[in-house]
Amino acid sequence: MADLVSAAANQHGGGAPSRKGHFGRGVVSELPSVPDIAKKPILLVEDSIEDAALLQRVLQRVGVANRLFTVPSAEEAIAYLEGSGQYSDRWRFPLPGVLLLDLRLPAASGFSVLEWLKIQADLNDILILVLSGQEEVRNVSRAYALGARSFLMKPVNQEEIANMVKGFPGFWELPGSPGTPCG
Repeated sequence: MADLVSAAANQHGGGAPSRKGHFGRGVVSELPSVPDIAKKPILLVEDSIEDAALLQRVLQRVGVANRLFTVPSAEEAIAYLEGSGQYSDRWRFPLPGVLLLDLRLPAASGFSVLEWLKIQADLNDILILVLSGQEEVRNVSRAYALGARSFLMKPVNQEEIANMVKGFPGFWELPGSPGTPCG
């Protein structure tokens, strides 16, 4: 799988960071010619290019083949989830099955996304997984109260991602699972 973060950043004009290690604009992965509707994509809300790239590599090593869409802010995440603005085409930007949400984002925090999702009845089936730094552990209980199902400490590692995939079966496109492209 191509490096979705950097390829998409270069293609969509978001490659030039607004500050060291952060996206300047929303970035999404390359779209395959025929969308796989058997499994929903993952929406990663992460402003750090390095953290997004690390998470992408770890997901690949674990064998997760879901398409990965990356946005750098709470505002972009909400726009993606509600299908507004550049995300209005649900064929190109389908609703995710999994939301990987960094709590620490520029401007509005990840909590604003959780609070918005809490009142969106039609999005209740999205698996919400919070990404948290060591200094943010105290916020995890608040994230659970707002609908998060689990959290991962940053930087993520392969064992934690593998355990998460096992702990929430049915959300991941894995080798040998129905709908997984072969060859």
